[in-house]
Amino acid sequence: MLCVLVAVTGLGGCGLLDRGPGEDDLGFELDDVAQFSVFLKEGVTEEQQAGVEAELRGLREVSTVTFESKDQAYAKFKKLWADNPEFVDSISADSLPASYVVKMTTMASLRTIKGGPVENEIKAVEGVQEVVFPGCTTVEECMAVKDKYSSPAPR
Repeated sequence: MLCVLVAVTGLGGCGLLDRGPGEDDLGFELDDVAQFSVFLKEGVTEEQQAGVEAELRGLREVSTVTFESKDQAYAKFKKLWADNPEFVDSISADSLPASYVVKMTTMASLRTIKGGPVENEIKAVEGVQEVVFPGCTTVEECMAVKDKYSSPAPR
């Protein structure tokens, strides 16, 4: 299930790009990298959902907080995995949770949340299932990912 959650978020960007907002020669908005997702539990009540949203909007240096319904998550999932219809067919719309996408003002502000007390506070809010961050948000994490997936060419 966590693999599906990560696939749906489309997160995996390397957090090295802390140059501020705006278009870069890399071909994407740098602001889009400084985000994380908060997945809601199945059967979350409206009151719990409102509590989650209030907690997220109250974070320092939040740019936007966007709700994504189960149907929106499934539509996004189908688009992200359009080249793998077998995988898409193996997942139903009910399998994907509703969530919030939280964009921070900078990667530095995102790094203050990941792995710290604020992340734990978010996880403790009633109705939260999981908090998912990009694949890496520091140079060390990105180098570890690079090393893990880089292998010497066979001879």
